[in-house]
Amino acid sequence: MAFDALVMDYSGVLTDGPGLLELVRRVRSTGTPTALVTDADTVPDACAAAFDLVVLGSMPGARKPDPDLYRLVAARLGVPVAGCVVVDDHVRNVRGARAAGAVVVHHQDEATTVDELSVLFDVPAGQGGPTPALPGRGHLVVVSGQVSVAAVGVVVLGSSAVVH
Repeated sequence: MAFDALVMDYSGVLTDGPGLLELVRRVRSTGTPTALVTDADTVPDACAAAFDLVVLGSMPGARKPDPDLYRLVAARLGVPVAGCVVVDDHVRNVRGARAAGAVVVHHQDEATTVDELSVLFDVPAGQGGPTPALPGRGHLVVVSGQVSVAAVGVVVLGSSAVVH
């Protein structure tokens, strides 16, 4: 399954450590469009520079968790919403992105999210290192109500509940 874009939250996700922002840069370097969608009114310039599109909470229009926001972001990136992977730490925002048709990752901690996104976008989790796997787990992605399981060692949230 190929994904067309990565959409990240800022506060509570990218603020958890430098590994996620570095992963965003690696995903973007493959030509995959990236967006930062946050309720924050500002983000550091170095963070904003890692994304193709930045949507701040102070901008007019749809706001998280409105599914229309995720549809608009996908359209602005030029990709179908079903091809977007949205990462957020709030369940209500995960539900909104899922309702829009996106694949979602419910952020719990930096290491797990880096591992999950590394698998989904086929980029190394660390500088030059192999993509890590979490032993004994399957990779669960829910797209449009369909469940697909592959033995790649990571669990990804695809609905409104964390699956671990």
